[in-house]
Amino acid sequence: MSLMDVMFERVAGLDIGKKSVTVCVRTPRRHGETRTFRTMTRSLELMRDWLVGQGVTLAAMESTSTYWKPVFTPWKSGWSAGCSRPLI
Repeated sequence: MSLMDVMFERVAGLDIGKKSVTVCVRTPRRHGETRTFRTMTRSLELMRDWLVGQGVTLAAMESTSTYWKPVFTPWKSGWSAGCSRPLI
């Protein structure tokens, strides 16, 4: 018996900072894989390519400032993404 129904099989959570983005991907075959990327353009492209390769279709991002803006760009076309701010 399952405790929860799976709504999205391939998801990512992103913790966005000024100098790096830590990404955790969950897929049906993996419990979770975490990688860290720099916030330079080429690194963000590598992150995007990794997420596409993992089949991620939904991402949740957390950012304490406007650092999320360049990271959000890959999701403008074809992906679902949301950004949340921590309550302080």
